[in-house]
Amino acid sequence: MVKIQDSAKTLFYCSDLMPTAAHVPLPYIMGYDLYPLTTLEEKRRYLSQACDENWLIVLEHDAEVDAIRIEKGDKRLEIRETVAI
Repeated sequence: MVKIQDSAKTLFYCSDLMPTAAHVPLPYIMGYDLYPLTTLEEKRRYLSQACDENWLIVLEHDAEVDAIRIEKGDKRLEIRETVAI
């Protein structure tokens, strides 16, 4: 993962932690992940911070969505905005 930031904005390239927009919900983890519980904890930590600090999250494998911003919904994380890069 790579995080690039300045005093106002943060871009988060999360690689296979969340490769597509369909992987936003915490338990949605790649099927071939060797350490799914570690990935779940990392998603919980990083995506919570991404919500709180309004990070732009780049999606590595999504064919239709370049990047997103997320928010905490009533029951789970949700896409607040899609962004073309």
